Amino acid sequence: MTVNIVLMADNTNSKESAMKRSVVLVLLVLLALLIGACGAPAATTALPAPPSDAASRNSTGGATGQPAESKSDGSSSPTGASVSDHLIIKTASLSLTVKDAQAALDAVQGTAAALGGFVSDSQTVRLDKDRVRVSATIRIPADKFDEALKQVKAAGIRVNTESIKGQDVSEEYTDLNARLRNLEATEKELLALMTTVREKTQRAEDILAVQRELNNVRQQIEQLKGRIQFLDRSVALATITLDLVPETPEAPVTQEGWDPARVARDALRTLATLLQALTNVLIYVVIAVLPILLIFTLPVVLVLRWLRRQRRMAPSA
Repeated sequence: MTVNIVLMADNTNSKESAMKRSVVLVLLVLLALLIGACGAPAATTALPAPPSDAASRNSTGGATGQPAESKSDGSSSPTGASVSDHLIIKTASLSLTVKDAQAALDAVQGTAAALGGFVSDSQTVRLDKDRVRVSATIRIPADKFDEALKQVKAAGIRVNTESIKGQDVSEEYTDLNARLRNLEATEKELLALMTTVREKTQRAEDILAVQRELNNVRQQIEQLKGRIQFLDRSVALATITLDLVPETPEAPVTQEGWDPARVARDALRTLATLLQALTNVLIYVVIAVLPILLIFTLPVVLVLRWLRRQRRMAPSA
């Protein structure tokens, strides 16, 4: 009897332990599913990538000095970081037909000023009493280039010609900076050499030779710095050349009817003009031509009369 009780107790304990293990296993499975469900959205959320060197330079006003390039509709370009690594000189040439060229020029000046630019030069040519033709050049920040083109086109009736160019000077800019660093290093070496020559040899020929090389290197440095500054300004400010052509007034569809009085007036005006021209010719002949003819023909007439008299007198003799 005691053995049976012990066996029953052992069976009860084994069943309870199995149930406990089952409950624990179910809890572990539910916990795993809960963790997986919570972790799925986190897996799809990507952490922000660390900024690249090029993006860091652009955000802090690095070598390019240009913000990330934007599309014309104002949204950022997905390849802005790679595009901004390039130094592009942007230029455009437009020919616009406008109602009033001077008014269009005033509108373009306002657009350039609003975008942080300016009109560098302009030229006005008068076509007739009421119409002028204007040529102008505006400089605007490179990041406002597309917006400036859109607003300038809106100032005209239609676009006759349009030319947009972009010159990549990144390679030249890098080469210039490399040459500048080399020349600056050479300048330091020449300065050190100058100090050594003055302290040790103190020969005027050696000092002058080093000074000549130093002056040559400094001149090249100034030229490179000037070119680099020019490229910086050209990249920072885009150029738009405008030709504002006034609209040609159309001829009236209906023509004027026949007017006999007007025709008679035109005929009288033509007759008066012809009579005036004929009178002018007679005046010139009498005053200018006739005296010259008398000067040349009078001696000839006198000679002919003398010869005729001699012939008459010859038979009688």
